[in-house]
Amino acid sequence: MVFPWHCHCLYTLAKKIYEVVKIILHREGTNTAVGLVGDTKQEVIRRYFSFWNHKGTSGELYWLKDEAKPFVAYFWSDEKRIKASIKSVTLLEAMNCMGKEFKGVKGGFMPFVNDMVEIKLSELTPETFLDHTARYDFFNIGVIKAENKTDYSDDK
Repeated sequence: MVFPWHCHCLYTLAKKIYEVVKIILHREGTNTAVGLVGDTKQEVIRRYFSFWNHKGTSGELYWLKDEAKPFVAYFWSDEKRIKASIKSVTLLEAMNCMGKEFKGVKGGFMPFVNDMVEIKLSELTPETFLDHTARYDFFNIGVIKAENKTDYSDDK
């Protein structure tokens, strides 16, 4: 998509934000784990709070790697909330960056914001990053039985 000169500010801002923290989607039925990968722990936390503040999640942030670079965390959400959150963030970015340029324009911000949202959603990487395999060895030490003693006695 080719952006007009006045849209360059928002596009640069949005690109910068999305390049700082990579967003990965792992779909599990109706739910989606949203993975965040960043160079610093603070960047990942900020991106998580961006989703939280724009109603993209109400879940907890789980860390997969929080000791060294790259920092990796995830949270649970669903497709509808993720899209609405990204749309809300994009609208806020657009209003902050170039709110006056769209005054009086037919349709206002929304056609532009919807185009930006589609671009952002298309750049999200679908990937499997959660592994559900058992990681522990289980040992059987014996058999536990519950018996009715009357079954084996001669006193029936």
